[in-house]
Amino acid sequence: MPVSPAVPGPPDADRPRSDRVGAAVLLLAVLLLALSLRTGIGSLSVLLPTVRDELGFSATGVSLLTTLPPLCFAVVGLGAGRLVLRHGVHRVTVVLLLVIAAGLVGRALTGSPMVFLGATVVAMAAVAVGNVVLPPLANRHFRQPGSRISATTVSSLYGATIVGGATLAAMATVPVGEALGGWRVGLACWALVPAVAAVLWLPTLRSDRADARAAAAAASAAGPAVEPTVEPTVGPTVGPTATTHPPAGPAPAITLAAVARTPLGWAFGGCFAIQAGQAYVQFGWWGSILADAGADASRAGLLLGMITGVGIPVTLALPTLIRMTRGSIALPVLFAAATIAGWAGLLAAPLALGGFPWAVLLGFGGGAFTWILAMVAHHSRTPQGTSQLSALTQGVGYLGASVATFGAGVLHDATGSWTAPVLVMAVLAALIGVFGAAIVRGGSVEDAVARVA
Repeated sequence: MPVSPAVPGPPDADRPRSDRVGAAVLLLAVLLLALSLRTGIGSLSVLLPTVRDELGFSATGVSLLTTLPPLCFAVVGLGAGRLVLRHGVHRVTVVLLLVIAAGLVGRALTGSPMVFLGATVVAMAAVAVGNVVLPPLANRHFRQPGSRISATTVSSLYGATIVGGATLAAMATVPVGEALGGWRVGLACWALVPAVAAVLWLPTLRSDRADARAAAAAASAAGPAVEPTVEPTVGPTVGPTATTHPPAGPAPAITLAAVARTPLGWAFGGCFAIQAGQAYVQFGWWGSILADAGADASRAGLLLGMITGVGIPVTLALPTLIRMTRGSIALPVLFAAATIAGWAGLLAAPLALGGFPWAVLLGFGGGAFTWILAMVAHHSRTPQGTSQLSALTQGVGYLGASVATFGAGVLHDATGSWTAPVLVMAVLAALIGVFGAAIVRGGSVEDAVARVA
C-alpha cells in the first residue's frame, strides 16, 4: 500500500509529549491494553459456577452472562468509531481502561446478581471500545517510515496477547483467589492490568489536541474546496508528520455509514462475523460437545486450552506469513480449510488421538482473528479510515458471533445432538476464504468510500 512522503515535523519543543515516549513504552501500553480485553471474560468463565451459587443467579441470568461479551462488542463497537473521531483515540483509550477497571472491581464487590450483571455490561462495553481502538493505535504509532516496529508486527503481538489474556485469566484466577482470600479477589485482581495501562497512555493525551490542530490548519491552508487528508504519525524518534493528499474536490468523509456502503466494509464485517462465530461457539459449547462424545471436563478443558494456545504462535508468525503471501488469498483459504477440517474431524471421530488433531486445526483456523485485524491496518491510510473500518468490522462481527452462539444452542435443542450445529459451523467456515479473498483484493477503505460517494 503506497505511503506518501512525510513532511518534517515541528521542532522538538513543540512536539506532543507522546512523541517523546519510547517505542518500548508505547508497545507495552498497547500490549497491556490488549491484555485488558479478555481477562474479564476468561476469569469469569472459570468461576461461573461459584458466582452462580454465591449470588443466586437463575439459569436465564447465567445464559445472559455468557452472551453479554459478544453482544456488547457488537452494539457498542458500532458506535466506537464515532467516539474516536469526536474525542481522540488516546483520550478514549485512557477512559475505556479506567472503565474496565471500575467494572471488574464493581462486580467483584457486589452481592447482587443485578449489580453484577450491570458491572459486567459496563466492563464489556469498555472492552468493545478497546477492540476498536487497537488497530488505529497500532497504525498511529508504528506505521510511519523510521519506526523500528511495524504496524503489522504490533498487530500480531497484540492479537497474541488478546488470545493469551483469556487463557492466562482462566488458568490463574482460581489459584490467585485461593491464595489471596477467595473468588472475589480472583475476579478483582485483573483490574490492575487496565489501571496500569491507563497510566502508560496518559502521556499521549496531548497528541489528540495536536492532531486536531494539525487537521484544522491543513484544512484552512487548503481552502474550502480542498480537504486534505492529514495523517499524523508518532514514533519514538520521529515527530508527528502531516501528509496531505489534495484531491480534485472535497474528500468524502470517512464515517461508519460511508464505510458500510462499500463492498470492502462488508467483506471485513462478514469475514470477522464468521471467524468470531467459530470462536464463540467453541468457547460456549466445546465442553458440551466433548461431554456428549464421552470426554470428561478435564479433557474438554485441555483441548479448549490447546485451541487457544495454538493461536498464539500462529498469531506471532503472521507478519512473516503475510509477507510471504502478500497479494495472495492463500492465508484466508488456509484458515478456512483448517477450520473445516477441524470440525469435520470432531464430527467423525471426536476423541481420535485424544482429540488433539482437531484442536490443533481449529486453533490454526482461529488465526483468522488476528489476520483480519492486521488487514484493517493494511487497508486504511488514515486514522479515520482505520477506526471506522475497525468499528464496522467488529460491530458486525460480534453481532454475528452472538447469533452463532445462540443459534448453535437452539439447533442442538431442536435436533437433540451436536451434529447439525457442527455441520453448520463447518459450512460457514468456508466463507472465511470467500470474504478473505475479497479483503485481499479490495484496496484501501478510503478509495472504496470515494468510489461510492
